Amino acid sequence: MSQDTKNTFNSERVKKIISTPYFIFGVLLLLGFIILGSFFKSSLNNISVLTNAQGITVSGTAERYVTSDKGSLSIVFRTDSLYVSDTQAIKNLSDIRDNITKYLINYGISSENIDILSFYTSSQCSLRDKDSWDNCLGKRYNDYNQTIKVSSDDVDQIKDLSLNLNSALNSEFGSTLNSANISVQNTQYFYTEFDNVKSEMLNEATKNAFERAEAIAKSTGNSAGAVITASQGVFQVTAKDSVDTSDYGYYDTSTIDKKITAVVRVSFKVK
Repeated sequence: MSQDTKNTFNSERVKKIISTPYFIFGVLLLLGFIILGSFFKSSLNNISVLTNAQGITVSGTAERYVTSDKGSLSIVFRTDSLYVSDTQAIKNLSDIRDNITKYLINYGISSENIDILSFYTSSQCSLRDKDSWDNCLGKRYNDYNQTIKVSSDDVDQIKDLSLNLNSALNSEFGSTLNSANISVQNTQYFYTEFDNVKSEMLNEATKNAFERAEAIAKSTGNSAGAVITASQGVFQVTAKDSVDTSDYGYYDTSTIDKKITAVVRVSFKVK
């Protein structure tokens, strides 16, 4: 075979190989890897610049378990004039109020912590037209309602009142309550030192943020430096085993034992 024939044969063979789909796919795949590699290199360079320019930004938290040191509740009681005159109903309400107040003082609640609110009246009807609520088919009478607010630094005392007041009143006064409807509402527990521990907890949360930033920096052979920026998150006051949170802050008043969580967001220089 002559040299020209060999060259022609090889040229045609190369063209045949180049024109195959597998060859074209391989070339495109190789180009893709080259372009992707360049992109990642550029991205890594950008990340390095941002890290050096903006530092490391982390969140830090601090938790503290506390016990409420103040409690409060409302005692709501009512009577009506359905079977008695309005004058008698008002007297019954007054007797109920006096009995409850007497019990609270004997129980150990200071008179300064007993707040008796004004009573209010609402008009009622014993039987209404089912098709027209405003049409009274029975007797018109008045409801008389009143509220006593109680507070105490003894949270166990408030808890006991909230659970046992009704049975205690019935046991002590019995029929003299004139079949009053008495209920305990809005039992709440507070930690009054909350404002005083805020600064301490923010300091603890900032230290926690630095520890996290230092751990991240050390993993890259660096260390965390001075604070660039810092912002305070909201405080969460929850039941001790709760995971409740809110973007606007959370304050649980239903439990005696609480958990306070402070959050800060801090950016540190990298050195």
